[in-house]
Amino acid sequence: MDKIKTDLLVIGGGGAALRAALEAKKSGSNVLVAQKGIGSTAYKVAETAGYNAADGQVDPLDNIEEFYNDIIRAALGMADPRLVEALVNEAAPSIKFLEELGVPFERDGGKYLEVVGCFAVRPRMHIIKGHGEPIIDALKKIIRRQQIPVLNRVMVAKLLVKHNRIAGAVCLNLESGQIFAVECKAIFLGTGGAGQLFRWNHNPVDITGDGYALAYRTGARLVNMEYMQAGLGFTTPVRSNFNNWIWSGYPIVKNNSGSSFIEKYLPQSITVQEIMDAKSGHYPFSGRDASKYIEIAIHREIQSGGGTPNDSIVIDFAPLLELDSAVLPDHLVIKKMWPMTRDYLISKGVNLARDRIEVSTFGHAINGGLVIDVNGMSTVEGLFAAGEVAGGPHGADRLGGNMLLTCQVFGARSGKAAAGFVRDNQPVDINDNLLAGEEKELKSFFNDQGDFSLPALKKQLQTLMWSNYLVVKNEYTLNQCLSGLKQIENNLEDAQVASPAELGLRLEIKNMVDTARMMCSAALLRKESRGSHYREDYPDIDANYGKPIFITENNDTMHITFGSY
Repeated sequence: MDKIKTDLLVIGGGGAALRAALEAKKSGSNVLVAQKGIGSTAYKVAETAGYNAADGQVDPLDNIEEFYNDIIRAALGMADPRLVEALVNEAAPSIKFLEELGVPFERDGGKYLEVVGCFAVRPRMHIIKGHGEPIIDALKKIIRRQQIPVLNRVMVAKLLVKHNRIAGAVCLNLESGQIFAVECKAIFLGTGGAGQLFRWNHNPVDITGDGYALAYRTGARLVNMEYMQAGLGFTTPVRSNFNNWIWSGYPIVKNNSGSSFIEKYLPQSITVQEIMDAKSGHYPFSGRDASKYIEIAIHREIQSGGGTPNDSIVIDFAPLLELDSAVLPDHLVIKKMWPMTRDYLISKGVNLARDRIEVSTFGHAINGGLVIDVNGMSTVEGLFAAGEVAGGPHGADRLGGNMLLTCQVFGARSGKAAAGFVRDNQPVDINDNLLAGEEKELKSFFNDQGDFSLPALKKQLQTLMWSNYLVVKNEYTLNQCLSGLKQIENNLEDAQVASPAELGLRLEIKNMVDTARMMCSAALLRKESRGSHYREDYPDIDANYGKPIFITENNDTMHITFGSY
């Protein structure tokens, strides 16, 4: 097997990965970036993105302590306070860094445009038009200037670990089919989440839980895997987030036959306007307040046959088209954000008055991942992570505007720390016989006579998880998921694999199965509802379950338990 040597292998092409690569290079390390796609991309899931920092420009009472308290309050006991402290202290400097790279933050007069983000109590969410794209574009430019080599269309099939130390990785070129090894002292995971687990999701097609699964198989510790954020998104005529401020305008929600339906899923003491008011405060689905009945009603109506052929419901924007944002109170987020949303939809060719606009429940982001320290090191020496693949900065719920922030703060911290680790440690030898065995196993997956189609298996998995896990789950549906995942895993052994790209898809589906199994197992163990984790058989929060759930693998067996950071 051919080998490439470097100090640090960065896996992924998003904001966390590029920031880690940049900081490690600036600190003197030889860095190699491997990504499954061609060119780094951002999750452009909405017209804008939020980026939190407590600068006190809009609200003079906001400060780092208030920011910290908001995160801890939203996390409901599931966040690592050490990571939260690092995050809030380095948020404002990270904005300054991005602005120096040319990332434009929206302004309102002479100040930043800042609004109250999901689950926050003060306006500190800075607005970036174009979602995360401006950040990625700026980082790509400096990565090229620094001449950091990037391997496109390369998938990491396995992390190589010896005595709990990173030794390297086995890689597959998805075009040529070449299998090769990267020998390195450290690895950074910036692989994003696992949104592709769900029939509707906001993620690119290559966000398949790779980082979670690769790390799990090395014995790394993971946390909070049951906390999968769900939310609403447009399915037609455009694909985008259905942002929470839209609910302040009270859109009309109908099923496929044109009938209102939300009322029949509500307790008698709650009105539709009340749940829309609650929903306007945060985008993600959460069991913490009455807003949960929006997603529950929509998901159940679709599951009961009232949805469109697109597994969606219909939204009538008539009340918003009559809205005069100029007369709205300043404290309402919709006052400043609805014009941006409206203009974005129009720019995409949407006629809000005439088009049939459909919305469904989407997989959004995972709030858990690898357990890391304040410098991004996992429980495996030399394995670093940041962004959605890492756990601890968030908990049961996550502040809107904190994901892009964590990518930058912990991407930077990880890159610097990985460079220090590289300086202080010698490489771990990789046995050639081991590499030969890994190559043989990968090649054994080629099977042009297989009985099962890989795209069909992926679609089956996405439907299974979307139907039984995403919003409404209980012991029965979670066991349905686990049994379905086992069947998909078995069928994967006889799947048709005839090209390098199909081999990559096979590896992705295996990663999806392992990630989904962790999520379902944690959700089964947590017999309560807490934030983004909602079980209809245990609908209330329970103080007896007030600790995070940790997952490790040893000898092909999952070990799962409540514990502390």
